[in-house]
Amino acid sequence: MASTKNTPKHKPGKANVGEEVLDLVIPYIQCIEDRNSVSLVSRNCYEIDGITRKWVTVHTIYSNPSRLRRRFPFIESLTLKSFPSDFSHRDNYVIQITPWIEQLALEFRCLKELRVCGLVVHDADLETLARTRGKDLRSLRISKCGGFSSDGLMHVSKYCSQLKTFCLKYCNQLRTFCLGYEYWINVQDGTWLHQLALNSTVLEKFHFKDSGVSDAVALTLLAKNCCNSLISFEIGACCLSNLGDAFRCAVRLEHFCGDNCDDESDLVGFQFPPNMRSLSIKDFPVPRYSIVLPFLNQIKKLKLVSSGLRYKCQCSLFKRCPNLEVLYTEDVCGDSGLQDIGKYCKKLHKLTHNGNHGLVTHVGLIALAKRCTKLECLKVRLRDISNEAIKCVGTHLKNLRKFRVNLVEKDGITDLPLDNGIRAMLMGCRKLETLDIRLWHGGLTDVGLDYIGKYGRNLRFLSLTRIGKSDAGLVKGTEQQKIIIQNKSGEKLVGLLHETGSKEIVILCHGFQGTKEYSMMVELAVALENQGISAFRFDFSGNGESEGTFEFGNYRKEVSDLHAVVQHFTTANRVISAILGHSKGGNVVVLYASLHHDIPIVFNVSGRYKMDRGIEERLGKDYLERAKKDGFIDIKSKTGELSFRVTEESLLERLNTNMHEAGLNIDQDCKVLTIHGSEDEIIPVEDGLEFAKIIPNNKLHIVEGADHCYNKHREELVSTVLAFIKENLHRV
Repeated sequence: MASTKNTPKHKPGKANVGEEVLDLVIPYIQCIEDRNSVSLVSRNCYEIDGITRKWVTVHTIYSNPSRLRRRFPFIESLTLKSFPSDFSHRDNYVIQITPWIEQLALEFRCLKELRVCGLVVHDADLETLARTRGKDLRSLRISKCGGFSSDGLMHVSKYCSQLKTFCLKYCNQLRTFCLGYEYWINVQDGTWLHQLALNSTVLEKFHFKDSGVSDAVALTLLAKNCCNSLISFEIGACCLSNLGDAFRCAVRLEHFCGDNCDDESDLVGFQFPPNMRSLSIKDFPVPRYSIVLPFLNQIKKLKLVSSGLRYKCQCSLFKRCPNLEVLYTEDVCGDSGLQDIGKYCKKLHKLTHNGNHGLVTHVGLIALAKRCTKLECLKVRLRDISNEAIKCVGTHLKNLRKFRVNLVEKDGITDLPLDNGIRAMLMGCRKLETLDIRLWHGGLTDVGLDYIGKYGRNLRFLSLTRIGKSDAGLVKGTEQQKIIIQNKSGEKLVGLLHETGSKEIVILCHGFQGTKEYSMMVELAVALENQGISAFRFDFSGNGESEGTFEFGNYRKEVSDLHAVVQHFTTANRVISAILGHSKGGNVVVLYASLHHDIPIVFNVSGRYKMDRGIEERLGKDYLERAKKDGFIDIKSKTGELSFRVTEESLLERLNTNMHEAGLNIDQDCKVLTIHGSEDEIIPVEDGLEFAKIIPNNKLHIVEGADHCYNKHREELVSTVLAFIKENLHRV
């Protein structure tokens, strides 16, 4: 009968134990969303988060002002939203901002920024906000709101003299009708804009797009009074010719957005400010582009909407933008336009190609991907698509984080299905977080969906439109295969296989008191999987889900466990291309390679060379005498509960384990990569240097600044492992 672990089980009802565990876990949680979740289950984190949080976003339908005040009394930035995007009963509700404004007037003394989206805002609300918080507000953004007029904006103009950002978007035509009430917004040019221009001297961003604001006299006065601060300027339909004086005053202006209403003759002599870096203009015919030619070489952001440009003119425009980083275009030039973008705009980070005429094909997409290798966001409408084009994206766009492809023609897939292309793209674009695919039925099968589940582990947003009739492949791909292997002692070892279909497989070994679920093991397995290499992570006996008794030393036993795993996969006709171990796992893989000469590649990640070091820090002084006297040493947690027992036998096994001899006995044909952090606080970097001296075919890689767990250096760790495997995989 298999023995059981002697590690005591913590009772979930004891809050202090849970807090202790969370204190140990927190340093490994870097994602802000995950930290938010932790604050909901840890009282300590909850209290600290409530005191230190500086910004908060609230869907007002789920909360109330008093709860916000109790939870986050010191926030500096607040976003109030109405409904989540997927809320199904929004037509039955109208959410008024009044109770929130009343609470802001009484509390939240630290508030400096407020954003309101999708709520009913009355003039009285703006008056209360401006009178009570106006002197402190630095940013006010109102989007998709109804119910107020220019009277409310007058109060903001009077009392919010220190605003640096003032934005009003998508409000002019808004009509909200619900439960017998109708809410309109009525914002007209007039005294409020003039008042704002008189009172403002530090305004940096004035965004009143789609609001009907076009009073040239008031806008010129605003630009004059804010000439040393104004850098971003957005308005709706306007005559650029009337804003010549405003642009001459706004000498620091870098961004302009507006809808031009001028005739060609009106723009003679017009000039934009010299420091322009970003431009968004709607319906701007060909001849008028002469006014932007002088500074196109310094433009970084360009948005061309509903453009009537001729073929040659638009391509000529792209040729003049070598420093362009963000581009939105409704290009009519098709593949030729996309090829010119790739040829001349090599610094592009974000491209949205939303052409309705002259749609591009897979040919243009291939040309773009090969040349604009810095792209992080790509959104494109296509007439046709192919596996080759999608593979090309994966091969060349290694920094891609957002990818949206919209196939607009039903018969636009040149080779069905696109499964292999999607697989190659996901394997190549390891940083991809958002994937939006809009195809036609038959474009992807369950196999392709399976690939998305397997290789899209880093995805945070996934949208699949007109893909197929089943999600079975997607469900299958998100599951790892649990495999149970019996060791020499008859105990069951539990592991998870990241299967890619490759014959080669890499085995990952955790460290002291670790498990297969340790984040480093998971990240390495997923990274290997994304490169098409299968990986297996498992629990040593006495750890995690595996059977057996936890032991302090246990090195020989864990080497035997690893041998059982290797034999299992070898018997299944798989090739073990590499074994990797971290910390104590690093010792295990080195010991294994010294005894069994059947592994071509070994990764020793932060393994210990001098086995007598680090014991006193864990067991206390005179540990050997105490173990001999009592036969064991009990290790307790901070709460006084027994964590594990160190027997004299297990202690002596560790002390008698000779890593120097093991390193010398590794076969000359075995390639070993020793990785160590220069700031390792558990096992000093000197241990890695000693391994490098004695292991015959060893390469040493020091990760500068890394601690024992590589908390801030995981990317370098993963990339180093992958590069070494690719370099030596041909030897397997």
